[in-house]
Amino acid sequence: MSLKQFVNKYMVTIVMIPSIIAIHIGWTKIQNVESLVDKDEKADLPIVIAAKKLYNDYISKPQDEQKEKDR
Repeated sequence: MSLKQFVNKYMVTIVMIPSIIAIHIGWTKIQNVESLVDKDEKADLPIVIAAKKLYNDYISKPQDEQKEKDR
């Protein structure tokens, strides 16, 4: 596969991955500017919020349900 074919085939990936990284870096920079965001209003990165929600919804529940069954 030549470089031109590779770029044509994976153009969306080549563009989107750096874009997503830049958005996350921008989010972090904005969150660190005290005049824009108060300490009380600061939030985690959206990906961290989503990961915590997925963990709480799908991973930690089966353990809790198992503990209740053991009682």
